[in-house]
Formats: sequence, structure tokens, C-alpha cells
Amino acid sequence: MFAVIHPSSPVPSVGMLPVAGRPLVTRQLQWLRAAGCERVAVALGRDGAELRRWLSEHDALGRAVTLVDVGLPCDARAVARAAGFPADAPLLALPDDVLPFCDPARLFAAPGTASLLAALAPPAALVGLLSGGVIGVLAPDDDRPTTVRLLGEAVRIASLAEAMAVGFAALSHALPPLAGAGSAPFPVHAAEVAPGVWLARGAVIQRGAFIEAPVLLGPGAMVRAGARVGPRVCLGERAVVEAAVALRDALVQRGTIIGEELTAEHVVLGPSGIVDFRTGARLRVDDPLVLASRDPARPTRAPRRVSVTLVVAVTCGLLWTLLVQAGPREAAPSARADVAVAR
Repeated sequence: MFAVIHPSSPVPSVGMLPVAGRPLVTRQLQWLRAAGCERVAVALGRDGAELRRWLSEHDALGRAVTLVDVGLPCDARAVARAAGFPADAPLLALPDDVLPFCDPARLFAAPGTASLLAALAPPAALVGLLSGGVIGVLAPDDDRPTTVRLLGEAVRIASLAEAMAVGFAALSHALPPLAGAGSAPFPVHAAEVAPGVWLARGAVIQRGAFIEAPVLLGPGAMVRAGARVGPRVCLGERAVVEAAVALRDALVQRGTIIGEELTAEHVVLGPSGIVDFRTGARLRVDDPLVLASRDPARPTRAPRRVSVTLVVAVTCGLLWTLLVQAGPREAAPSARADVAVAR
């Protein structure tokens, strides 16, 4: 089976919206692999640079897919042709903003039509919060698929708030598992140390911190004693929550340090500011005692260091020559000491 993730959402870079610590496109690829898809193509569409970078550099699943630059509008068949897929092969068409939870076998067992658009309802835990999704199963030479309602679940994700809602439902075991995949619809890449509390490798919760599930700590993240985190908080890789901080309904970007006594909810926090994920309102924060980066950028000044070192070396060489020619040798250690200080 061949599959494509094709453009559908008007939201730029919708595939990079985070779902339980991984981009939406990663969750889609996990489902497609579970569906037994041999080859997968991902259409980058507009604003696809970040998606390309993630799939090429950060995601092992992405290294096995074909990335296709396409114009808009663009349908699934056009993506398949651009990827070089056989024209006579059946095609599973997944919109870039839809995340399925259904057993893939149901999609191929629907009777009465060659091509179909499977309309799937949202899981019970997300009814009223998110809409369902539509997945195409396209047969060769059949451009008129029939829409069929099938048993199974899927959601359409169109905002950061919706992506977070899906992720936290998964962390709380409120979503249906894939057939044969255990108790979760996709891997969480962390250990569940208490119901709904997930810690990735190297993450630490200090004694005296208060955690309310669901919460996910990324690799190397830390919650210090006296902080209150949760419910519905995701900490990115190496993020730090200091003492007396209170967070709920929040996403903390990787490498961000949250200063002491900050209280925040319904926001994304990064080293340079805060974004309300419901309204999109942004607040820049320049106070490093409130928000800071765990890895502050350092200006690159290598050329100047090289030139300064060269000048010092030449100067000291000349000084050594003059001292040898003009005076006692006891002055030589002084020259060597100046070189050490300069370095």
C-alpha cells in the first residue's frame, strides 16, 4: 500500500503542531506504518521548511519517506505522481491535519465501492472539542470516491490548542489504542511514573514539587521543589521550572527556564516570550529572571581571536629576539608569562 500526506489545512506548518511531545506529522507516520504502508510521501506545501528540517534531521520515521514540494491547491494523486508512485497502485490519502485512531483494516474492508472517503467521528473523550476526520482510500482510475461513514475514530487538528487537547487525552489514556499497540494510540517516548505523569530519559521531578496529571516532561527537563505543574502541561527537552512557579494548560519550549514565582496558564512559554495559544496574543519578555534560555547564544568571534593571538605571538616573538640580543636572559620568562596571560 502506498500512502500520501497531502495538503488540506489552511494553517501554515500544521504538521509541526505538537501532539504529546512529537509533531503531528510524526503521529501520522506512526499510524501509516502501523497500517502497513510500504511507501509514504509527504507534501510540504507552503511554509514547509520547518517540516522538511524535522523529517530530514530529527525524525527516524521521516528518513524513510519521500518529501515532495508541491503547489497549492494539490490533491493526493498529484502528490503520488510527484513522488513517483505507480499509477496503478491503490493509495491511502491522509490530509495533513487529520490524525486517525482507527484500525486501518476497516478502511480496506468497506464493501460496495472502489474508492471511498471514510468519514470518521472523533473519540468520545474529544466529542464537542474537535471534529472528526476524513481519510481517502483511492483505487486506480477511479476519481469519484464515495463518502462512507465507518466505525472508527479520527480528529481534525487545526490549532495548537486542539493539538494539545489530543496529546493530553493520549497521556490520560482517554484515546482508543491501535489494534495490537497496547494501551496507547501512539508511542509517548517516555515512562509513566504515575497515572498520567510521563518522564522522558533524564527528566527529574525534585522532591517537594507538586504534579497534577496529565503532565509530560521531555528529555532532561526538570521541575524543582516548590513548583506546581499541571494539569495539562508539557515541558520540552531540557526545560526547567523553578521553585514557586505555577503552570497549568501550558507548553514550555525546549531549553526554556521559567523563573521563580511565575504563574501562567493557557500559554506557550519560550526563552523570549509568552504566547496565548487560544488567541495568538504575544508578549515579549526580556527579563532573564522571568524567562531565559538554558543555552544562551554566544557571539562567534573566532576571527578576532585568531587575529589577536597572531598579533600577540608576533609581538612576543619580536620581544624575545630583542631581549636575547640586547640584555640578560633573565627577561625571557617574563615574555613567556605575557603569552600565557594573553591566551
